[in-house]
Amino acid sequence: MALSKPQGNGTLSWHCLSFLRDLFSLNLIILFSLRGLAVDSPSSREIVVCQCKYALEVLEDAGYLGLKPAKCLMLQNLRLTKGEEKLLDNSGMYRRLIGRLLHLTITRPDLSFSVQVMSQCLKSPRKPHLEAALHVLRYVKGTSGYRLLFPVESSLELKGFYDADWASCADTGRSVTSFCIFLESSLISLMRTL
Repeated sequence: MALSKPQGNGTLSWHCLSFLRDLFSLNLIILFSLRGLAVDSPSSREIVVCQCKYALEVLEDAGYLGLKPAKCLMLQNLRLTKGEEKLLDNSGMYRRLIGRLLHLTITRPDLSFSVQVMSQCLKSPRKPHLEAALHVLRYVKGTSGYRLLFPVESSLELKGFYDADWASCADTGRSVTSFCIFLESSLISLMRTL
């Protein structure tokens, strides 16, 4: 995966801005207007996109800044279903948390699968759903410095991988399909659909 911990505090040079503008044919002011998104160039050979500050804001807002980080994203074999447990008293808090985690997946494709699973329960969230979301927050605490790394000199090869799992959704019995897309060696998209 092209996620890595930050190692320097470089500045984004005009050369990198011009490169991105030419590469993506867009005005880079759009990139900087997104909440918490930072584009940086610690060296002339790479461009880094991260949301480190935003991740810390999400943790602080949830009151999880001082807790011990989790080493894994989700517990193994965890199945979140629309079970019979009591609905959350404050479902708005769960929805806000999932929305903020969805925004964080812009630069954190490693969170995409877990957040998408939890977002399927927005209509009627229950205690296990909130516990899973808070566990993801503990994981984010330990990995808040993760970022996307794009080499400046690359051939821009786009690769995609696809997988399907027959009838694995516990609630509907539908098949689950997943795909991931890489730009060179950098993971840029990860999606799971029913």
